[in-house]
Amino acid sequence: MTTPTLELQRCMACSQLIWPPMPACANCLGTSFEAVASKGEGTLWTYTIAHRTLPAHQDDAPFAVGIVALDDEPDRIRVLGRIVDCPLDTLRIGMRLRVELPTSSEDPIEFHSV
Repeated sequence: MTTPTLELQRCMACSQLIWPPMPACANCLGTSFEAVASKGEGTLWTYTIAHRTLPAHQDDAPFAVGIVALDDEPDRIRVLGRIVDCPLDTLRIGMRLRVELPTSSEDPIEFHSV
């Protein structure tokens, strides 16, 4: 099974990249888009460590959730997800991470060290 890739929208009218998918471009209100594969990497913009959580995830605590600014357009496109494969004490704003999409719609987006 192949790993799904993060697809961004590109507005056909103004070429603006968009995430998450929207019905209209916030830049020009265009409604025609093409799918563009993201590079899938970026920098950690912010994060938090969850020590307490919902009962369904209490066995996972503590864990980190972060926002990554994608290299595709770091000032505009940021993705929320769970940071995995990184010891919590090594997390730093600006560190490089790779986006991995879940294979199930019930699982979160994950970020891994580059």
